[in-house]
Amino acid sequence: MSEKTLVLLRIAVSLLTIVVTILTRYQFEGNLFITSLGFFLMFVGFLLYIVGEISLKGHFNPFFEPKDLITTGIYSKTRHPIYIGLIFICFGFNLFLESNFGLFLTLIVLLPLLFYTRIIEEYNLEKKFGDRYLKYRKTTFF
Repeated sequence: MSEKTLVLLRIAVSLLTIVVTILTRYQFEGNLFITSLGFFLMFVGFLLYIVGEISLKGHFNPFFEPKDLITTGIYSKTRHPIYIGLIFICFGFNLFLESNFGLFLTLIVLLPLLFYTRIIEEYNLEKKFGDRYLKYRKTTFF
């Protein structure tokens, strides 16, 4: 395994440990469906984030010139699995905690920030890869 993969696996295990700790200490006094949905979204979000990071092979930096256009693996289905993963994690965590304020903050802070980052990233990709990127963008989601 490469060093980056090991780092990502350590991060994943750490995050999973945090989630399990919260689960074992949380007294499900609220709506079990909402908290279960939140946990599910966090889990799917972590998977998307980790698979997205591993698939990029170190090419991730939306504010600098891209090195290569990754169109394989999960990137053959979606252009931004990391961003989708982060959105799922944040929404899931706030649903899990049943935090309306957290959901509100996610909507007014995280989503605009990720969409702004996406615009910058896609501009840089279009500038560097031109028609190749435009064709790829037409065949993938977000």
